[in-house]
Amino acid sequence: MMKLKTVLVRVSQIVASAAMALAVLTVNSTCYCYSYQPDIPQALKKHD
Repeated sequence: MMKLKTVLVRVSQIVASAAMALAVLTVNSTCYCYSYQPDIPQALKKHD
């Protein structure tokens, strides 16, 4: 049971990192649909 928990924690860390990386990559791209482009959360904007 402990091994399963360890594996699940490791997989969830990888998935969370991948989701954050994808969010950062896509936040600075433009929307192809000109009629709708949602507001960008402050947490995802690049800090210059």
